[in-house]
Amino acid sequence: MLGGLVALVSVVAAPASAIEIEATADRPSVRVGEAVTITVRALRADTLAEPPPLRAYLNVGAEWQPTRQSVASQRPGESGAAKSWEFQLVALAPGNTQIFPVIVTVDPSGRPGSVLPVNGAPVAVEILAESVAGRRLLVIAGVLAAGTGVYRAIRVMRRRAARRKRHQLPPPLTEALGMMEEIRAHCREDRAVRFLTDLDKVVHGYLVRRLERPLAGATGAEIVRLVSPHVTEQELLTALEELLRRCGTIKYAGWRGTFGDLEATAQLARDTLERLDRAWVPNVSPSAHSADLEN
Repeated sequence: MLGGLVALVSVVAAPASAIEIEATADRPSVRVGEAVTITVRALRADTLAEPPPLRAYLNVGAEWQPTRQSVASQRPGESGAAKSWEFQLVALAPGNTQIFPVIVTVDPSGRPGSVLPVNGAPVAVEILAESVAGRRLLVIAGVLAAGTGVYRAIRVMRRRAARRKRHQLPPPLTEALGMMEEIRAHCREDRAVRFLTDLDKVVHGYLVRRLERPLAGATGAEIVRLVSPHVTEQELLTALEELLRRCGTIKYAGWRGTFGDLEATAQLARDTLERLDRAWVPNVSPSAHSADLEN
């Protein structure tokens, strides 16, 4: 039974009754694992000023695996009514096969048109069994490739380890305060959105490193619940929630404050992170709130 359809690129074509299809193979037979190139040529009569789009397909059996297709082109010496395509199939199993070229029209929106498909004459290609010598060469090549891949993987791992050793991350608070000072130095009222967005990233980055878990998509209230097992001061948790609210509001409501408000938010961020770092209790067992968030 014939298998999947291999789609080619759309071209402009005339009605189905005026289309002639020709398909050829670059060789009459291939072995399993080898590729064959199929060339499809469509010739039409210019009967319409604006002919509907045309799509060409190959109807192939399970013995073939499509690997490549080309854009429709025009051969030297051919008229504008002739188009050609080339695409590649790899043989998967031995047998005598036939490859059928098919063309259908579609309307400009991409939906199938009312014209029936045009089937071209099939191309016969025989798939021969893989040779013993070829199989041995493939096995040897696979072993060599695997060995090379392992060697390269080890080298990459060693380079990454050396790079991490050279670039040890500073403590979370040190990193966050350094980044905060950098963005604060460029703070201007006409860049309020950018400033608060960057500040939000710094605060989230600090909390991600402290909690040792991603926080993408978590709300401010959910983040506070995750932090609460590590910090017992309710006032500090309230300050953290307010900080997250200020930074998060910019994403939805825009900025309507003053430069003084920006300075106050930056100071709140610095004070809150410093107090969190002093009050942080590490290595606590996950709370019920954390389990609820993960579920």
